[in-house]
Amino acid sequence: MITVPDRSDRPALLRSLELLDTLDDAALAAIEEAVQWIEVPAGDTVFREGDPSDAVYFVVFGRLAIVKRGEGDHPHVVREIGAGQPIGELGLLLEQPRSATATALRDSVLVRLDRTSFEGLIARHPVALLPLSRRIAERLVVTSRQAQREPTAAVWLVVAASRGVRLGALWRDLAPLLEAAGARCMTAGELGRACGGSERLEPTRAARWLEAQARGGAPIFVVAEDAAATRVLAPNVDRTLVVADAGDAPALGVLEDHFADLRARGVPALLDLALLQRADAAPHDTAAWLDRARPTRHHHLRRADPDDLGRLARTLTGRAVALVLGGGGARAFVHIGVIRALREAGVPIDLVVGTNLGAVIGAQLALGWSTARMLEENGRAWPAVGRDFALPFVSLLGGRSLRNLLQRMFGDTAIEDLWLDYRCVTVDLSLGRAVAHATGPLARWVRASASVPGIHPPVVHDGRMYVDGALLANVPVACADERGAGTIVAVDPSPFRRQTVDERVEEAPGGLDFLFQFLPIVGTGFPGVVSLIHRAQAVAQCFRQEESRAHADFWIEPPVDRFGITDYKSIAEIVEFGYEETQRRLERDGAVLNV
Repeated sequence: MITVPDRSDRPALLRSLELLDTLDDAALAAIEEAVQWIEVPAGDTVFREGDPSDAVYFVVFGRLAIVKRGEGDHPHVVREIGAGQPIGELGLLLEQPRSATATALRDSVLVRLDRTSFEGLIARHPVALLPLSRRIAERLVVTSRQAQREPTAAVWLVVAASRGVRLGALWRDLAPLLEAAGARCMTAGELGRACGGSERLEPTRAARWLEAQARGGAPIFVVAEDAAATRVLAPNVDRTLVVADAGDAPALGVLEDHFADLRARGVPALLDLALLQRADAAPHDTAAWLDRARPTRHHHLRRADPDDLGRLARTLTGRAVALVLGGGGARAFVHIGVIRALREAGVPIDLVVGTNLGAVIGAQLALGWSTARMLEENGRAWPAVGRDFALPFVSLLGGRSLRNLLQRMFGDTAIEDLWLDYRCVTVDLSLGRAVAHATGPLARWVRASASVPGIHPPVVHDGRMYVDGALLANVPVACADERGAGTIVAVDPSPFRRQTVDERVEEAPGGLDFLFQFLPIVGTGFPGVVSLIHRAQAVAQCFRQEESRAHADFWIEPPVDRFGITDYKSIAEIVEFGYEETQRRLERDGAVLNV
């Protein structure tokens, strides 16, 4: 357990804290007399959501998680507070209850300034309020996207789940990639020597040394290959990477009890699970590992595969590249051309998020398909889907054709077994919210995401109805944000455009009038029912789309307006439009993606 520092060290530590670093000596001396120094073991709660805001805290050593309860009452980390940062200052000033729960992710030391002492300080040193107010205002104008993108130094522990895992061999390949991304890597023995001792770790000394290094702004990765070092370091790190052989029985080794204890106290275990896979077989039965380990993220690694190791290194250091693929019916085949151009330019893709037909293409990408295979299989499969007509009690088309197509395409593959991190976005009509599916049958959830309300019937699961995710976000950039992507490439194949009909049309046609007098051609005739439904969704997306665009680093809108929503026979031409437009964008703005 890391302990409260000696009195002689406290003034300098207070001076290093955000919001206090600009105060004059008199104000700082007054704060030193007023604050309490407290030790908070990993897993302990500092305050709970709904508690009165009776104090402001500053993290001197350690790390806190700001936790809110999500679906199923599971804790969800919305923010982390590292050394030097304050917590609870807004609630104190605004006299509002705590908006979330603060929990120690690892052994921490805090200073606490209660409301009475704070108000007394301001009364005696009113000049102290000016820098505090300025800093708080600065924090308020930072957008949530900026906050998520700020690099947060973290201390990582890298361990093996069992003795059969050759962690040393993996570490020799992974460490140089982490260091190239700006991280510092070391073994537990090197840590022991660096903090002034022998290779045998002394907990307090190791924790203090890691804390001081993390303040430099770069993440630190410590690999521990023995149980003793693992137990010493586990309470003093922010995150853990557990490397396991996917073929073994699911277990976390010596850390099993540590994570079980954290979860029993309601603390999210910030755990990444790397599953070593055979190079000649697709991942399978990942669900058993997820049920046992309950990781924040999981990664599939082919042994010694440079692409998989590079993806892991980027993800762990906050530099993952996300590709977000929007919907648009047949126009969404532009994604195949976009992927081809990105691959040729050497742009890595670490995370895929998709909705509507973007979810289909994204799933194919996450499976490892080549763009040639995507073109061939989609060109053969989709033209027949639009002929699955049904009595329009629930939808214009039946669900059998789409279900069979996707079942043939993806079989019994589960989302968690895909090589890439993948999210399929749907809308739960029963609860009225967007859902990003990370587990479960791939064919089912892709079908739900491609089921446009009114055109296709909803997918029913556990008494709930799921439909096209584009209903709430056609290009769901927010999902990539939440996954911690460092760079986001977003593709909108169906941006809103002005559309008119023939001036002679004074009333929407119907029945035989429509068949014999009007052609459903965009821009000249009256649009058909499928186009009208898609356009209504696009109108609803106009305002949300601007927010998505602002949060993406690289936004692509291939000019595919000339193609209809159901123009599946033009897939080759649509793909080429996506390829050429992405090439143009990369030539003009590729510096954003380091190409």
